[in-house]
Amino acid sequence: MMNINFSVVTNPNQTNMFDHLQLTVPGDLSNEEIKEVIYFVKKYMQQKFGVTIQENPKQTPAVQRTKQITIHHFYNYLSLVKIRKGVRDLEFNFDLSELKGQILLFFQNEDEELYYIKWTRESFLKLPENYLLQLKDNELPWSGTFIESSNLLPIELTYPIESLDLILVDKYLPTLSESARTFWENQLLPLIKKHQNVLLAWENHFSCINSPQRLSYRMENSEEKEIEYSITCTLSPAGFDSIFGLWVLLCEKNEEIIIPLSQIMNFENPTLDQVLSFYKDWMQIFCPET
Repeated sequence: MMNINFSVVTNPNQTNMFDHLQLTVPGDLSNEEIKEVIYFVKKYMQQKFGVTIQENPKQTPAVQRTKQITIHHFYNYLSLVKIRKGVRDLEFNFDLSELKGQILLFFQNEDEELYYIKWTRESFLKLPENYLLQLKDNELPWSGTFIESSNLLPIELTYPIESLDLILVDKYLPTLSESARTFWENQLLPLIKKHQNVLLAWENHFSCINSPQRLSYRMENSEEKEIEYSITCTLSPAGFDSIFGLWVLLCEKNEEIIIPLSQIMNFENPTLDQVLSFYKDWMQIFCPET
């Protein structure tokens, strides 16, 4: 690790909470990457706190008014990041350099943090079809990638992030069987075109289940062991998110439980079970937690 030191530019009309900033970054950053980080931090501090800082190559004094942070300070939910040059997906031999995405999930390994970043539309369109097919064959998502924090750099959000939904559907439909593609074209695409949101289309579709259904689902117990349960219950959508997908409310007599739809193992009804399999196949490429 290495430190980059900054001093706050004094403004007589402003009271600052600190006089110096010390930023800790990975020690293997190139000179170009260091310049990018310095530029980003200056913009970030000005926009977020109204503080002007300048690089101070000298050792920052050990005073109380020194603010010490690491580069992880800028890695938050929906923060925009880019992958450093030279980083490859070694399993599929694909160069991920300079691709951009938003942080959706955080994991802690023994050595460092692991993130799931969701691609920007621009970066997703740079992924070749053969790479997408390799990911799908290995049950890995298309919408983003899991990556170590040391392979990332923070970047400024200078434009609205466009939804990936429609471009993902365009790439996904040609990979489907005839029966699955027919289902999508007849049941989902009209809703997707109307709402511009795939999960909302799935929510609308599953809201049409009015009668009690026999189904099996899986959940972890207090000992973190996964157990399968079989019940007869009513089912209704209970919202959705880009991490777990569609949530459903299961009501059995006087008991209620909310779980991701992907945790349902199967329906006794063959038609519903087929639709569930179509949904899970979509979730495999769309969400990191399925």
